[in-house]
Amino acid sequence: MHRCLEISEVLRAIFDQLSRRTLASLARTCQGLRDPALDVLWHSQRSLLPLLKCLPPHIWEEIVKDGRRVLRIRQPITPNDWKRVHLYNYRVKDLKVESAELDVDFFRTLELSAPGPFLLPNLRVLAWTLEEDGFFPFCRQFLAPTLCNVTLVLQDYIDVPASTSSVRVVSHAICGWTGIKKLAVTTLDESALAHISRLPQLQDLQIQSHVPPIISEQRLAALIPPGQAFPALRHLVIGSETIQSAFSLVAHVSSPHLRHLHINTQQCAPAILWEESFRLLVRLPCRPSLTSLSLRQRFNSPLIPGIAVDKYILTPRTIAPLLNFRRLADIVLQPFFGLDLDDETVHQMAIAWPRLENLELGAERSTPRFPRTTLRALVYLTEHCPQLNSLQLALDATDPVPRFSRRRGTRPEHRLGYLHTGPSPVGTPAIVAAFLSDVFSAIVFGHRPDTDADRPWAEVGRLFQVFRSVRAEEARCWTGDNSDADDATDSDGSDDDESSDDDLDS
Repeated sequence: MHRCLEISEVLRAIFDQLSRRTLASLARTCQGLRDPALDVLWHSQRSLLPLLKCLPPHIWEEIVKDGRRVLRIRQPITPNDWKRVHLYNYRVKDLKVESAELDVDFFRTLELSAPGPFLLPNLRVLAWTLEEDGFFPFCRQFLAPTLCNVTLVLQDYIDVPASTSSVRVVSHAICGWTGIKKLAVTTLDESALAHISRLPQLQDLQIQSHVPPIISEQRLAALIPPGQAFPALRHLVIGSETIQSAFSLVAHVSSPHLRHLHINTQQCAPAILWEESFRLLVRLPCRPSLTSLSLRQRFNSPLIPGIAVDKYILTPRTIAPLLNFRRLADIVLQPFFGLDLDDETVHQMAIAWPRLENLELGAERSTPRFPRTTLRALVYLTEHCPQLNSLQLALDATDPVPRFSRRRGTRPEHRLGYLHTGPSPVGTPAIVAAFLSDVFSAIVFGHRPDTDADRPWAEVGRLFQVFRSVRAEEARCWTGDNSDADDATDSDGSDDDESSDDDLDS
């Protein structure tokens, strides 16, 4: 065997490019390549079945249950039955369990008969996403102390409370981990939450907790010294019943490196609570580093008759604190009752956030207020946010279109990959489409022509393609360019030719 193949890094780079069938053949035919090939072959598993089928065949049988194949235990497992399993279980480093491929009795037998506390002693990445909460307590035999990336889902729907036993299992295991870097869990008890807040390497945390609220700010302050919680956090996703309980956790994040903050809440909150939350965010150390901010309200509760809707609508004053975050590139604000903004507010946003790539401000549903933002808001975003690729914003397109200055004979330079205005009013679709084709070189419209609310904007999208083709023809006439036009006639609005965005001298 060549000396280069004795270098483990070289072998691993080669084996990573091979199919599983080829790796299995190498392991069977070459003694020198056997162990490296098996390490790669068993490294990542998307099922427990390959490993457990290494048990003697008289131990188990495969049956069909509820339309899927399930492994069922036939008799107790003895210590000798584990010999073949032990050849491979220590090689598994990444495991995903997402369907009930074993019956409950098989899991119970594994827990009682396994020779060690953990079935996979070197496991580093675990994703346990079984929908059935009854299987969750058995995941404890996979919660090895070597884990550094964990996703644990107790329920398919985050607003369904998990059982007390499952919460206890997860919380107890988490309190034994010290090197975890990524963690995605549902409800935790206070001791586990306090423990992970002190972890020096935790960079990515996703926590979905609705009943009861995550933890009170006063209680968390008593458990954790101020300024020391989550010191290395970069990504934080919270699912919470209320915006208050979510920000009670956010308030203790001391990391100056937090880049992504995404919060989903169940209850509708008045605008004043949004404003207070944003002001709290400004005071945190993450202000210079935050690049992605998302806050969504799902609000499944029925509307209360006579509710004062106005106090739930976000206004320019509500979102003013966010203008302090100059590095934001991804912003999603989806309050249930929407936003009431004007063109000048969007102008201020565009100046404050020149790195914007994605901007979603409501527009997911009808709102009580008629939109005050007009097509002029698009001009401001075009002038100050050259990287903007996706936009959701309610627009009043019934007013006369604004003037947009562009050098005669040049093509539009700004590519907006996606535009969705929700059920916004449109005056004359042809006039709006002509204006958009003068501003943008390409747009994909997120409107469906088969719905009454979307039909006017779907017509704008159809006409946009026509005007875009005309613009391309005009550019060729002005420049004397006889080469093939860019794909302006594509029906979906996509454009893969980067050169089509270059300026053409008149």
